[in-house]
Amino acid sequence: MSNNSKDELQTQIQYALIEKLSTSQQKQSKLLSLLDECVFECSSDLILTYVNSAWTRQLGYQAEQLIGRPLSQFLPKFDLQQWLAINQTTNNFPQRTELQLLTSNYVLRWFELRIVKSDNQEMIGSLFDIQNHKEMEAKLRQKEEETRKLSLVASHTKNMVIITDGAGCIEWVNSSFERITGYSKEEVHGRKPGSLLQGEQSDPAIIKEMSEATKNKQGFSVEVINYNKAGQPYWVSIEASPVKDDNGEIKHFIAIESDISPRVQAEKVALEAESNYRMVVDNISEVVLRLQPDGRILFMNHAWSELVKLHENQCLGVDISQFISEANQAEVAQALVGFHQGNRKSCRLELQMECGDGSNTWVEMSMTPVEYYGKGQLTAIATTIVNVDDRVFAAQELQKAKHLAEGLAEDRSRFLANISHEIRTPLNAMIGGSEILQNTGLNQEQERFAGMIQSSGSALLSILDDVLTYSRFDAGAVTLESREFNLGVCIDEAIDIVSEIALSKNIELVLEISANTPLSIIGDNVRLRQVMINLLANAIKFTAKGYVFIQVDCHRNKESTLILDISVEDSGIGIAEDKVSQLFIPFMQSDISTTRQYGGSGLGLAICHQICEAAGGHISVKSTLDVGSTFRVQMPVDTDLTRPRYMFKHLPDNRDSTVWIIGKSPRLNHAIGQVLERYKVKYEELDSIDQIPNIKGIGEDFIIVTDVTLNTACRQTLQDTFITGTLPCLVTLDPLGKSNSIQVIGSNEILVNGPVKASHFNRILEQLHELMGKASIELSGKKSTTSLNDIQFHNANVLVVEDNQQNQIVMQQFLQLCGCRVILADHGVEALKKLQTEQIDIVLMDIQMPVMDGLTTTRHIRASTLAFQQVPIIAVTADAVYGDKEKYLSAGMNDYLSKPIFRNELYALLDKHMPIEKKKSRITSKITRLNNMQNLINNNLT
Repeated sequence: MSNNSKDELQTQIQYALIEKLSTSQQKQSKLLSLLDECVFECSSDLILTYVNSAWTRQLGYQAEQLIGRPLSQFLPKFDLQQWLAINQTTNNFPQRTELQLLTSNYVLRWFELRIVKSDNQEMIGSLFDIQNHKEMEAKLRQKEEETRKLSLVASHTKNMVIITDGAGCIEWVNSSFERITGYSKEEVHGRKPGSLLQGEQSDPAIIKEMSEATKNKQGFSVEVINYNKAGQPYWVSIEASPVKDDNGEIKHFIAIESDISPRVQAEKVALEAESNYRMVVDNISEVVLRLQPDGRILFMNHAWSELVKLHENQCLGVDISQFISEANQAEVAQALVGFHQGNRKSCRLELQMECGDGSNTWVEMSMTPVEYYGKGQLTAIATTIVNVDDRVFAAQELQKAKHLAEGLAEDRSRFLANISHEIRTPLNAMIGGSEILQNTGLNQEQERFAGMIQSSGSALLSILDDVLTYSRFDAGAVTLESREFNLGVCIDEAIDIVSEIALSKNIELVLEISANTPLSIIGDNVRLRQVMINLLANAIKFTAKGYVFIQVDCHRNKESTLILDISVEDSGIGIAEDKVSQLFIPFMQSDISTTRQYGGSGLGLAICHQICEAAGGHISVKSTLDVGSTFRVQMPVDTDLTRPRYMFKHLPDNRDSTVWIIGKSPRLNHAIGQVLERYKVKYEELDSIDQIPNIKGIGEDFIIVTDVTLNTACRQTLQDTFITGTLPCLVTLDPLGKSNSIQVIGSNEILVNGPVKASHFNRILEQLHELMGKASIELSGKKSTTSLNDIQFHNANVLVVEDNQQNQIVMQQFLQLCGCRVILADHGVEALKKLQTEQIDIVLMDIQMPVMDGLTTTRHIRASTLAFQQVPIIAVTADAVYGDKEKYLSAGMNDYLSKPIFRNELYALLDKHMPIEKKKSRITSKITRLNNMQNLINNNLT
């Protein structure tokens, strides 16, 4: 082939290759023009040499505006050369970065730049539009910031915030929710709020409303009761709203719960107050109105409609004067004018009203001006109206009922007075006669039995008083007296009442009074004795065998009040635990079978309960069935600390003597020991007489045997030891001794039979002193003073006005014993005659008498103009009804003495009212008093 042919072929091949390359370039150019990315080529100094058509679409530049211009010209906020230099240095080229390009209309848009170097050191790159991505990022950051802020707010708000999914299950709660409900986020996650927080008081209708709203993808606003984890209820206000996504789908619910318990409570209180006010106002019988200052009606209660026979709507806004009778309208108008002129005092008018049905009624209207917060401006007039017709009718009926009740009360009082009179009259003769008998030179045993008659009569009197008191329970509590008495004597008297029954049942009855308990007590000895009689009688009644043990003690409470503490323990049948509460109820016993077996009315313990309460104390019981019972009485008392204590002292010839207590009876030994401790007497407790050390040296000592079975052995030991000379004194206590007396055996022995009482030791000493002359201990510490029994009156004339002959004898004996001359009158008419013919110093006036009673007689005496008009008159009556004393004093009497009459009380009143010149006092010996009594007896016999 020639050279020309080769050249031509080479040329054709070159043209073919060029054509093929051109076609490939065209395809690439076409492909680049279809890209959304802005593709470019630039030199190493960043001068654009090629751009595709995407620059026009994305940035609005034409190719001729870009070619030949530096790329950095379109990057106002980015140093491209510095960025390339850094990347070339770190060998991290090619790189990508995000930057902003300036569009043809001067708007910055975000692109992602990717650039590489070609082989000829030129650069090829692309710009990918990420404006939308950046905008989404910004929105997302904004939402994240908003979410962060909302989360911060939700976490620090006091309200509870709950976020749930579309089904209502909890996804998130704030700290306030955890604090208020007690549930943690972990505990509530995935659970529905209702299953945790709703309870029995939650309103079912509200629960249903919330459930349906959630189901229907709707928000709701409710108030409901929720419960915390501990089960405590609280009120919340719930505002729940659905949260939608971009597609409008409900994805979440957000609930804001506010604790409104304080508000609900306040509203409840306010509502209750308003309701109560309205309820009270609408249900009271009085009419309540609120008037405008000009008299028009603004408010009324239901009573107004009932009064005027009109509906409320017919009266609102109507002038009040239209309902007032014409004759009284001027009074209402004058009151209104006064309020306008500054009068702020309430006004009360009695006037006649005209009702809607044409009837008239008298009312009492009270009008009170009301100011605006005290600023002087009249804002309203508060008015109340009372139907006087009803009030007058009610007053009349009440007066009738009052008269009837007073009549019934008077009848009952008279009945009680008659009962009291009929019982007290023979009691007066019995008690007074026994007291007189005690002053007739009786030996010790006779005097003791006479004392038993007197104490029994006093006990019967106490029972009568209690029965009468119970019949007046509706009139108030039991009235107690306050006087000084001997505690030991008081309890001894109660023991005497029940001792015969105790001995007949072989019950050991022992009294122990602690050494620190004062015997001189200020209180009501009659009531205390009645309590003791009831408790002892009950203990003996329900004890078949064994013992009844009385312990007396005292202590001071926190207020330093002296508390007397008495317990009565028995070994009887006991009381079931479920029956104890019935014991102090009147006419109740622990078992109905008890009444059939043991008898009794069931009133005794109720009386004890009432007396203890009236004294400011209480009574209690501890009992075990078939083992026994212990009743305990505690009541405050007083004692006169200025009075010297009674105590025994050793005589000079035997100041070192000892009392030996022989026996194995703990209760009895301790009781005797307490007596000896009280009087500072040295003593020793031993099981047998053989245990006495140096028995030959006890010649002046006492030996007290508390176990009667040891008596013979003790007697024999003393006789064997003291063959010559004087034997020591041997005293044996036999609590079950039937004779209930003190017996002298031989020259050195005394046997004390019957219940062990406080007075036994005194009686033992008296027997030893008077009969044997061997007492080693005597009473001392009490100064000689003039007692009421020693009071004498010189030629005093006393008029006794009494219709009962036995009472005349008793009173005459009492008066003659104190030196009075006695004038007797059977009734008031005879008394008036005696006053005219005799010089009378004092009148003892019975109340209930035939012909003329005591009150009428007293009125005649006080109305008289004769010299006896001012003679002292003392009411002597068997009536014991509360309030009678005041009635007697108002009738003109000077004082009051109730039957039965006790000599000390009589002498005290005589001493109080007797003229001074008729008084004289002398202390008489026992022998002198016996001589006086003998003379009186001889005078009566002759």
